[in-house]
Amino acid sequence: MSAWAVSVVHALERTIEDILRLARPETGAHRVQAACTVTTLVDELERRWHGPLAAAGRLLVIRLRNTDPAAALPGFVTAEVLTILLDNAVRHGTGRVEVSFRDLTTVVAVDAADEGAVTVPATEVFRRGLSGGRGLGIGLVVLTREVVDRYGVPGLNG
Repeated sequence: MSAWAVSVVHALERTIEDILRLARPETGAHRVQAACTVTTLVDELERRWHGPLAAAGRLLVIRLRNTDPAAALPGFVTAEVLTILLDNAVRHGTGRVEVSFRDLTTVVAVDAADEGAVTVPATEVFRRGLSGGRGLGIGLVVLTREVVDRYGVPGLNG
């Protein structure tokens, strides 16, 4: 197994442990947000997503727009939301995938986008059960927004 594959397996193990911890309200984990820096998250995004996107002939672009690389972010939730969005982009999107960090004075906004086309009406795009084509219709964007709302991460946009 390659070093990259081993690192992906370890990241998946950490994710599963974190999700299980968050799913158990008695742990209080949902109230604890370990901070990471923008730089740390950018490094993690490059390590985790460059390979799968490159293998598909796609480019990962990460931009810091007037953002301090040392700015603190809620590490787990931000990483999990980006995992949901980037996994969805890899599976269902097309073209370049871009993640941008923007300083909004009191928070850092994070935007994720690809060059795929939305083929459903704008009023329906966030409805669970809807699939615009190859998707399963489980509402990954809705799930992402629910994670953001539940754990109080302002400024995180998908």
